[in-house]
Amino acid sequence: MFLIFFRLICLLQEERLSRDAQEIQEQYYKDEAEKLQKKDSFVNNKMLNVTMLHEQQKIKKKENNVNSKIELIMLLLTLLTGKQHAMMHSTMFPGRLMKTIEN
Repeated sequence: MFLIFFRLICLLQEERLSRDAQEIQEQYYKDEAEKLQKKDSFVNNKMLNVTMLHEQQKIKKKENNVNSKIELIMLLLTLLTGKQHAMMHSTMFPGRLMKTIEN
């Protein structure tokens, strides 16, 4: 009779240890999944920042290209018209540029 109770207690203890081990394992996997999710979120944010920076650089490059073309056109207009003040009027009063060229 004693052996039956002892065996029953051992089985219950074994079952409880097994359940505890399973809970610990589940918590470990849950924690690891959260860590990976945080890392994934961090990497995604970094990739987004790099993409945005790249797009900003492309826009800035296009702006610089347009500005240099405008400066070149203004220089050519100044040379073609022979009027030194055309450049000044174009930057200060863009509407007056054509009047300056016509005069």
